[in-house]
Amino acid sequence: MYNTPVMIRMKEKKMYLYIVGVVGVLVGIVVLVYFSVGVTGVNDQWEGYERNTVFFDTGQTLEVVVSDTQEKRVQGLSDSPNLAEDTGMLFIFENERNNPFWMKDMNYSIDIFWFDNEYQLTQIERDVSPDTFPEVFGGDIPSRYVLETNVGQLLDMKNIQIQK
Repeated sequence: MYNTPVMIRMKEKKMYLYIVGVVGVLVGIVVLVYFSVGVTGVNDQWEGYERNTVFFDTGQTLEVVVSDTQEKRVQGLSDSPNLAEDTGMLFIFENERNNPFWMKDMNYSIDIFWFDNEYQLTQIERDVSPDTFPEVFGGDIPSRYVLETNVGQLLDMKNIQIQK
Protein backbone atom coordinates (compact mmCIF):
# COMPACT_ATOMS: atom_id res chain seq x y z
CA MET A 1 0.00 0.00 0.00
CA TYR A 2 1.25 3.44 -0.89
CA ASN A 3 1.49 6.39 1.46
CA THR A 4 -0.42 9.20 -0.11
CA PRO A 5 0.26 12.84 0.84
CA VAL A 6 -2.98 12.83 2.85
CA MET A 7 -1.91 9.74 4.81
CA ILE A 8 1.52 11.24 5.49
CA ARG A 9 -0.05 14.45 6.79
CA MET A 10 -2.39 12.43 9.03
CA LYS A 11 0.58 10.51 10.47
CA GLU A 12 2.48 13.78 10.99
CA LYS A 13 -0.57 15.32 12.68
CA LYS A 14 -0.95 12.30 14.99
CA MET A 15 2.76 12.47 15.88
CA TYR A 16 2.46 16.22 16.52
CA LEU A 17 -0.57 15.71 18.79
CA TYR A 18 1.25 12.90 20.62
CA ILE A 19 4.30 15.11 21.25
CA VAL A 20 2.13 18.04 22.38
CA GLY A 21 0.26 15.72 24.73
CA VAL A 22 3.45 14.30 26.26
CA VAL A 23 4.91 17.80 26.70
CA GLY A 24 1.64 18.97 28.30
CA VAL A 25 1.67 16.08 30.78
CA LEU A 26 5.31 16.76 31.67
CA VAL A 27 4.62 20.46 32.20
CA GLY A 28 1.64 19.57 34.39
CA ILE A 29 3.79 17.25 36.51
CA VAL A 30 6.48 19.92 36.93
CA VAL A 31 3.88 22.52 37.98
CA LEU A 32 2.26 20.08 40.41
CA VAL A 33 5.60 19.18 42.01
CA TYR A 34 6.65 22.85 42.15
CA PHE A 35 3.57 23.88 44.12
CA SER A 36 3.32 20.75 46.26
CA VAL A 37 6.78 21.29 47.76
CA GLY A 38 5.76 24.76 48.84
CA VAL A 39 8.09 26.92 46.83
CA THR A 40 5.52 29.69 47.13
CA GLY A 41 4.09 29.08 50.58
CA VAL A 42 4.32 27.33 53.91
CA ASN A 43 5.29 23.85 52.77
CA ASP A 44 5.00 20.22 53.84
CA GLN A 45 8.32 20.52 55.66
CA TRP A 46 6.21 22.00 58.45
CA GLU A 47 3.63 19.21 58.57
CA GLY A 48 2.38 18.83 62.12
CA TYR A 49 3.04 22.49 62.93
CA GLU A 50 0.18 24.88 63.64
CA ARG A 51 -0.15 27.70 61.13
CA ASN A 52 -1.34 31.13 62.06
CA THR A 53 -1.53 34.72 60.84
CA VAL A 54 0.32 37.59 62.48
CA PHE A 55 -0.96 41.16 62.02
CA PHE A 56 1.39 44.12 62.37
CA ASP A 57 0.68 47.72 63.32
CA THR A 58 1.99 48.66 59.85
CA GLY A 59 -0.96 46.89 58.19
CA GLN A 60 1.17 43.96 56.99
CA THR A 61 0.21 40.36 57.63
CA LEU A 62 2.41 37.30 57.70
CA GLU A 63 1.55 33.62 57.57
CA VAL A 64 3.59 31.81 60.21
CA VAL A 65 4.48 28.31 61.25
CA VAL A 66 4.20 28.08 65.04
CA SER A 67 7.00 26.53 67.10
CA ASP A 68 5.44 26.07 70.51
CA THR A 69 7.17 22.96 71.87
CA GLN A 70 10.78 22.48 72.94
CA GLU A 71 11.40 20.08 70.04
CA LYS A 72 9.98 22.49 67.45
CA ARG A 73 11.83 25.46 68.95
CA VAL A 74 15.15 23.58 68.86
CA GLN A 75 14.60 22.65 65.19
CA GLY A 76 13.41 26.11 64.18
CA LEU A 77 14.29 26.94 60.58
CA SER A 78 17.47 24.83 60.69
CA ASP A 79 18.05 22.76 57.55
CA SER A 80 15.13 24.38 55.71
CA PRO A 81 16.05 25.23 52.11
CA ASN A 82 14.32 28.63 52.17
CA LEU A 83 11.59 30.65 53.76
CA ALA A 84 8.80 31.41 51.32
CA GLU A 85 7.82 35.03 50.73
CA ASP A 86 5.30 36.43 53.22
CA THR A 87 5.89 33.60 55.68
CA GLY A 88 7.80 33.30 58.93
CA MET A 89 8.28 31.18 62.01
CA LEU A 90 6.77 32.26 65.32
CA PHE A 91 8.34 30.83 68.47
CA ILE A 92 6.00 30.86 71.47
CA PHE A 93 7.42 30.30 74.94
CA GLU A 94 5.43 29.40 78.07
CA ASN A 95 6.41 32.64 79.80
CA GLU A 96 8.59 35.68 79.41
CA ARG A 97 12.30 34.91 79.72
CA ASN A 98 15.61 35.52 77.96
CA ASN A 99 15.47 33.73 74.59
CA PRO A 100 18.80 33.78 72.74
CA PHE A 101 18.89 32.43 69.17
CA TRP A 102 21.68 31.18 66.92
CA MET A 103 22.01 30.22 63.25
CA LYS A 104 22.92 26.55 63.61
CA ASP A 105 22.38 24.62 60.34
CA MET A 106 20.75 27.63 58.64
CA ASN A 107 20.95 28.03 54.85
CA TYR A 108 19.96 31.70 54.52
CA SER A 109 19.96 34.99 56.42
CA ILE A 110 16.93 36.12 58.44
CA ASP A 111 15.61 38.97 60.55
CA ILE A 112 14.73 38.09 64.16
CA PHE A 113 12.20 40.00 66.31
CA TRP A 114 11.56 39.55 70.05
CA PHE A 115 8.20 40.52 71.64
CA ASP A 116 7.06 40.65 75.27
CA ASN A 117 3.85 39.29 76.87
CA GLU A 118 1.93 42.29 75.48
CA TYR A 119 3.18 41.68 71.91
CA GLN A 120 5.36 44.80 72.10
CA LEU A 121 8.61 44.70 70.14
CA THR A 122 11.58 44.56 72.53
CA GLN A 123 14.55 43.67 70.32
CA ILE A 124 15.52 43.26 66.64
CA GLU A 125 18.44 41.61 64.88
CA ARG A 126 18.51 42.21 61.13
CA ASP A 127 20.20 40.26 58.36
CA VAL A 128 21.59 37.56 60.63
CA SER A 129 23.78 35.31 58.48
CA PRO A 130 24.36 31.56 58.83
CA ASP A 131 28.07 32.41 58.95
CA THR A 132 27.58 33.90 62.42
CA PHE A 133 27.13 30.48 64.07
CA PRO A 134 27.91 29.82 66.97
CA GLU A 135 27.29 33.45 68.00
CA VAL A 136 23.98 33.97 69.83
CA PHE A 137 21.57 36.88 69.28
CA GLY A 138 18.92 38.45 71.44
CA GLY A 139 18.11 37.19 74.84
CA ASP A 140 19.28 40.40 76.53
CA ILE A 141 15.71 41.43 77.27
CA PRO A 142 12.99 38.99 78.38
CA SER A 143 10.54 37.99 75.64
CA ARG A 144 7.72 35.53 75.16
CA TYR A 145 7.45 35.53 71.36
CA VAL A 146 10.21 35.46 68.76
CA LEU A 147 9.55 35.87 65.05
CA GLU A 148 11.93 34.90 62.25
CA THR A 149 11.34 36.31 58.76
CA ASN A 150 13.09 36.84 55.47
CA VAL A 151 15.57 39.72 55.54
CA GLY A 152 13.86 43.08 55.02
CA GLN A 153 10.35 41.65 54.96
CA LEU A 154 9.10 43.69 57.93
CA LEU A 155 9.94 47.33 58.51
CA ASP A 156 8.91 49.96 61.06
CA MET A 157 6.56 47.88 63.19
CA LYS A 158 6.36 48.09 66.97
CA ASN A 159 3.77 45.47 67.91
CA ILE A 160 1.90 42.48 66.59
CA GLN A 161 -1.45 40.77 66.98
CA ILE A 162 -1.72 37.02 66.60
CA GLN A 163 -4.89 35.61 65.05
CA LYS A 164 -6.40 33.08 67.41
